[in-house]
Amino acid sequence: MQYLVALTQTRPIAIHFSFYQPPEREAPVYVPKLLGPLGAFVQVEVRREKKGVVYQSQKPKINLKLHPSRAESYHLLEPGYTYGIVLQVEELQLEPGDYQLYLSYSNLPFQGFPGYTLGELSYSTTLSFQVD
Repeated sequence: MQYLVALTQTRPIAIHFSFYQPPEREAPVYVPKLLGPLGAFVQVEVRREKKGVVYQSQKPKINLKLHPSRAESYHLLEPGYTYGIVLQVEELQLEPGDYQLYLSYSNLPFQGFPGYTLGELSYSTTLSFQVD
């Protein structure tokens, strides 16, 4: 399995984060259904050169509607498919300039269910972007 991250707009910031199971893989995999809200599983930080951090997501208080140890809390991702979410940062209004987006993901506590061990998934990446 792989991860895909794309910045789909800059005003407001919209980030598409998804799991990707390449078509050459022979078997499907389970992935956690819950990817939001922003800060719960996907954390972001936006930096501007010479000005440092201009935004950092905060870990929200969440009431999980899906239980981490139940099969219905996971999505079966077939080869050639993606499963993801678009997360918006409504409160962030960026001035024109060059920025970097640091994104990290962790599936804790969603590590599988009886009969299927997913284990710990973690990912991080940096995207450079410009606001006109």
